[in-house]
Amino acid sequence: SGVVLARYPDSRYADDALLLLGKSLARLGRHEDAVAAFRRYLERFPEGGGVTEARLAMARSERLRGEPQAARLALGPLLEAGGERLSAEILYERSMLDLATGDHASAVEGFREILERHPEFARRHRVPLAFAEAELAAEDYDAALEAYAAYREGARDVAAQREVALRVARALALAGRPDDALGTYDEILSAPLPDTLAARLHEERGRILAAEGRAEEAEVAYRRVSELAPGTPVAAQATLQRGRMAWREGGRRQEALELLLDAFLHAPSSAFADSARSEVRDLARLIH
Repeated sequence: SGVVLARYPDSRYADDALLLLGKSLARLGRHEDAVAAFRRYLERFPEGGGVTEARLAMARSERLRGEPQAARLALGPLLEAGGERLSAEILYERSMLDLATGDHASAVEGFREILERHPEFARRHRVPLAFAEAELAAEDYDAALEAYAAYREGARDVAAQREVALRVARALALAGRPDDALGTYDEILSAPLPDTLAARLHEERGRILAAEGRAEEAEVAYRRVSELAPGTPVAAQATLQRGRMAWREGGRRQEALELLLDAFLHAPSSAFADSARSEVRDLARLIH
């Protein structure tokens, strides 16, 4: 595409090359460059056959690079032109923007419309999962859990089933059902998992157990994290929580100091290490 645009900028292939350039940059995750390419296309070929595709792709890249307002501006003309019967692609992008900006009710409505009117598109783009996320963000936990369950039944891939099970566990915790959440975590952990994922699950279990006042079980979960993934941010996070438990709940200051230092050493450049370092200073002042 770059060669065509450089050598033959006025040829009849320039519009296709520019559109393909933007799409390729987006696939590479270079969304800022992709947006620039799509904008050039719209400026040079405002009546081109790829205008809708360029606007939609530009909105998606703006959203993925964390610019939802710019994404809405890009999507605006498509929403106006589409009227009440928007295409699945435009409706999906609008709903994803609603979800990203906190308009959860509109996101739920949009995803539901896709599920009803465009079932094949919904299947390909995992819309039931996005629908469940929107319900969860709207704090309609029962609806979210029902949507997760429906998606999980149709998921044939083991990794997809595991992903949904994890989201269910987190949703159950948010819904105030800690025992059910812990049971779901245990179910996931009963299967072979990569150490890094297992460590993350044990850390999440530890937080639920700590919140429920089950300090000894939380301690076991946090220790398991450090065993599975030493020297990682999640190990720093788990060790930081252990230090806080020893200090604020057990009054064991010296032990807490050592744990907080250990949390820092696991991943010195992480945000958890910054918290540990700050708390070490406060605790050291108390001790000395």
